[in-house]
Amino acid sequence: MTRLALCLLLSCLAITLPRLARARDTAPCSDAVLESLGNYVGKAHFQVQSDTCKVWPADSGITLAVVAYTVQPVRDGEEVEAWDAIVAMVDTQSAKIIAATKDIHGEADAITRFSGYALDTAPYQLAPGVRAFGVVDNNVATRGKCADGGWDTVLSLWVRDGDRLRPLFDTNLNEWKDVEGSGCNTGEPGKNEYAHMTVAIEKSRSHGFSDISLTAHVTSTTWKTGGGKTDESKRTQRVVLHYDGKSYADMPYFWWSSAK
Repeated sequence: MTRLALCLLLSCLAITLPRLARARDTAPCSDAVLESLGNYVGKAHFQVQSDTCKVWPADSGITLAVVAYTVQPVRDGEEVEAWDAIVAMVDTQSAKIIAATKDIHGEADAITRFSGYALDTAPYQLAPGVRAFGVVDNNVATRGKCADGGWDTVLSLWVRDGDRLRPLFDTNLNEWKDVEGSGCNTGEPGKNEYAHMTVAIEKSRSHGFSDISLTAHVTSTTWKTGGGKTDESKRTQRVVLHYDGKSYADMPYFWWSSAK
């Protein structure tokens, strides 16, 4: 298998790799929730393209929702060219919005295709009384015949801030890069590395919030002339991120510096 073929295969497989405590019992949102979110957005036309809801494990009185929508209908078989998304906490019984944000926008381009969003309800307990939840963005995946690196699938963590939801942190869940050689020269020798990220909450704190550790599970693959695999090795690399009073740092490819 050539390095190019491997990169394309990993790009496809990455979507199916286990996420950190991805919700297994999410479901489409109820009509009542969709109506409430549509009223909140205030669009004359609220065309839902994907919707996911889950009762929050931290509080059964709250249902988490992430809904992607367009203003204009999208015909069957057509790709969604541009969309907006709303992330919300709603009252489980009444569907009334408790807190929300409608500031997420997406547009199809060379590296982005609409695939929807998912919820991650792992116990991201950041402080007493402060628990975050995750939104997984499946829309972004770098593509290209000669790309020497890329990423796909982004996890963001959100917390309630009054009647708003505030983002604290985001990370690519899958990243890859050529260490030696180029993805364009698939018959030449080289080395490629692929990293899958996992997130954990630490006991240490910064500015009142728990530190977050990000661990890259890295697979290094070496190729000989003609594209045959000659060696594969695995390692992990970890970084601890500190809350600065507003958010956590974004650290793409933090594992890459020691690979060169």
